[in-house]
Amino acid sequence: MPPKSPSEKPAVGVPPRTGPAALARIFRIDKELRSGRPVTCARLAADLEVNVRTVRRDINFMRDRQGAPIEFDSRANTYRYTDLQYVLPMVRLSEGELLYLLTAEQFVRQARGTPLADTLHSLYSKICERMTDPVDVDPVIVRGQVSFHAAPGRLIDERMWSNAFAALRACRVIEMTYQGLKDETPSPRRVEPLHIACVDGDWYLIARNEGTREVRHFAMSRIGQVRVTEDNFEWEHYDPETLLSNRFGRFIGRPGDCLRVVLEFVPEVAQAVKERSWHPRQELKELRDGRTRLTLPIPKDAVAEIRRFVLGWGSRVKVIQPRELREVVIDEARAMLKANGCE
Repeated sequence: MPPKSPSEKPAVGVPPRTGPAALARIFRIDKELRSGRPVTCARLAADLEVNVRTVRRDINFMRDRQGAPIEFDSRANTYRYTDLQYVLPMVRLSEGELLYLLTAEQFVRQARGTPLADTLHSLYSKICERMTDPVDVDPVIVRGQVSFHAAPGRLIDERMWSNAFAALRACRVIEMTYQGLKDETPSPRRVEPLHIACVDGDWYLIARNEGTREVRHFAMSRIGQVRVTEDNFEWEHYDPETLLSNRFGRFIGRPGDCLRVVLEFVPEVAQAVKERSWHPRQELKELRDGRTRLTLPIPKDAVAEIRRFVLGWGSRVKVIQPRELREVVIDEARAMLKANGCE
């Protein structure tokens, strides 16, 4: 057996923490060792953003439990593969774990139209190919029992998505054309990509305008051509939860720029209202007469979005506040009556 580092203890019978994170680390370590270049624990730990002890535990597990031909050079303090033809006998899954994996594969199909879809499908296939233990679960049956049907998302150009994601990873400024919902023609933009998010089935690029430094949300379906420039920018940490905290439906507003909306629903639909989460910071209150009051903050510019929500409940909901929303709903109801010949 190849020599071990003197400071290490074999991890026989003690596998690393299971889960996607450990699996991803082992794949990454295998890739680095397969390059043929000696690698150190310190470098692997920095690349994987974990501590050195975690990397050593992963390497011990690969060598002692999976038979990986890993050799330690005590003089250079490096690791290498002695046989580059070695293939990880990677995954042993229980029946329950495979069921979760097959269910997740259905879920990630919502990423279709992006490079994520092909990548996730490829990862799923590789995991299945490397399974060593037979499991009495028929994938065809599982796919017939569990499925996901998300709301139809807007189509996006896969090349544009790839360019935007590449710029995000490399901290490069991108030049793009963008046509907002109310814009007659596309306009050029130079932005610094910060985050890509899927909100209610639609993909959004969160980016900072290079000139104004203002953080904006761009629907990726409305982005035209994208060119990744050679100009780098200094990436700052932005919490996605904060960036996306002020939203309603597919509308994303600036954090903190909210409008307080209060709605009251008749008893007949009270249960339907209470059994769903409409907003992370919503408040529900049961009134004495059986009605339910829903209070939620929405972006100030999302009046059209909340109007559609209110109108969808018809006469079973009453707008308590704000007054401007109540007036918008009344005007729309009158317009609907007129459009249907009920003036």
